[in-house]
Amino acid sequence: MTATAHQTAGTAAADTTHKIETHKVGYMFANEYYSRLNKTPERMHLLYTKKAYLIHGPEGEPVSHCVGPHDIHNKFMELNLKDCHFYVSNIDTVPSHDGSLLIQTIGELAVGDSPSQKFAQTFLLVQSPGGYSVMNDIFRFVKEVEETVESEESAPQESATIPAEPEQQQQQQQTPAPVPETPAAPQKPEAL
Repeated sequence: MTATAHQTAGTAAADTTHKIETHKVGYMFANEYYSRLNKTPERMHLLYTKKAYLIHGPEGEPVSHCVGPHDIHNKFMELNLKDCHFYVSNIDTVPSHDGSLLIQTIGELAVGDSPSQKFAQTFLLVQSPGGYSVMNDIFRFVKEVEETVESEESAPQESATIPAEPEQQQQQQQTPAPVPETPAAPQKPEAL
């Protein structure tokens, strides 16, 4: 093998290791974040940088952003999320600029006896002494789309033959792996 081939093989191995480590960091962060939010929401602001931005609200509605740990702490206290329960169905993590990580989570949140609501949350983590801190956090409740059988039946249908096997393979590839539960997890929705 030539030096170039060794370098290419080494780079490919490093890229694979980096992707695995990036995914692990994203998973560990999400686990810590949602566990802390469930148990000690009054300490959530400690995960954020001094210049962090946070947006929290329903899909499609304008919301103001919070800047810095003080505003973020006040927002978490206003939300009253103690004893909330999360079921996270998806965690995606990709590397970003200067060692930062972009993480997106999708799941459901229930507070107390209220019904669960679907959400999507995006974090930008930046390197800090001892690990990572949150620089940006965007949380949105996702509106439920009600599908009616009547509208599906009245829609014109195209006739097409699609092989079943490739579709099944695609569905299997897109199915996210379940996130393990924490000891304090309720039946539905499950907590991280």
